[in-house]
Amino acid sequence: MSSDELIVIKAEVAGLELTVARRNLESENFVDPYFFDEDYSLAGTTGFQVWDGTWLFLELLGARILTLGERADQITSQASLDQAALEQKRARAAAEIREKLGPSFRLKGQKVVEVGAGIGLAGLAAAAVGAHVMQTDLSAVVHGALGPNLARNIVVPASQDVVVQNQSGNVRGDLGTLQPSQNWEGATRLGEGSVALMPLDWCKPNFISSNVDLTDADIILAIETVWLSELIQPFVSVVVSLLKGKRQTICYFINGERATETSTTFAKMSDVLSAFEAEGCQCDFIGEAPTEDTLKPIKFFILRASSLS
Repeated sequence: MSSDELIVIKAEVAGLELTVARRNLESENFVDPYFFDEDYSLAGTTGFQVWDGTWLFLELLGARILTLGERADQITSQASLDQAALEQKRARAAAEIREKLGPSFRLKGQKVVEVGAGIGLAGLAAAAVGAHVMQTDLSAVVHGALGPNLARNIVVPASQDVVVQNQSGNVRGDLGTLQPSQNWEGATRLGEGSVALMPLDWCKPNFISSNVDLTDADIILAIETVWLSELIQPFVSVVVSLLKGKRQTICYFINGERATETSTTFAKMSDVLSAFEAEGCQCDFIGEAPTEDTLKPIKFFILRASSLS
């Protein structure tokens, strides 16, 4: 993919500078190499972008956005002021959410499964603060976005090659002093934590691959994962299966409203939550943050299997 087809984003998290790239939707040269992949669809294309929920999550981690790539010369002064005002409101909302969560919002040392990881910025940030993250998405997204973005952020000794495995998409690097029980199989050290990659198709879920068992997680991270009505049931089924895994797992679910009252194509948050409740899950609303659309804030929920409440 050529440089004009990508937009680079940089953020500083826990003293670590992270660099990721997303698709430039305005590029005239872009041709989607995954268009004919069996598991690829319109829903999969959104995995190559960054959505509002990611910015809220980074705020919760105390991240500092260094560059969004397109900002410097492509927005007007008024747009810049509007963006700054929105960021201030989001920062205040994140502070209120952090205060409500208290010390329970802890990622360091936790085994995390990120579903619908997209370009991977959220999961990389979680690893920077000490989480051991398994990032999952469709195979095309793993190979086209997650793998390259993880490779952009790992430091490997000159004598050691970086290996991208064809089937799992794992990028291997130096695990330093991490113990095997602390991280996922195939993980690479990043910041205070680690990251591994694994394809996961919600319509054909496989939770166990090689020596990896996704049900052995402390936290599920689901950020801006469901926007089409057709995705609700597959998404809910996958998350419920993980919540009922080997540990007392919780899910941080951060998502924006995509639908109007009359919409049948886009997923309504009320329908998503109802689907979780129908599976016996507890859905606790923690807080919300504004977006450019004042009627559609980003909402933060903690989900639990009811038997664990």
